[in-house]
Amino acid sequence: MSTQPLLNIFGIITVMHVNNDQQKSFYFFIWKNKFVYVLQL
Repeated sequence: MSTQPLLNIFGIITVMHVNNDQQKSFYFFIWKNKFVYVLQL
């Protein structure tokens, strides 16, 4: 059970909170896809 990739993903989300909404929604879309991909492994 590796938590490092998960921490990196949440770090990206934290950074996106500082940026504008368009960028944030774009990165959240990528994050959502990665999360679903991880769940399917």
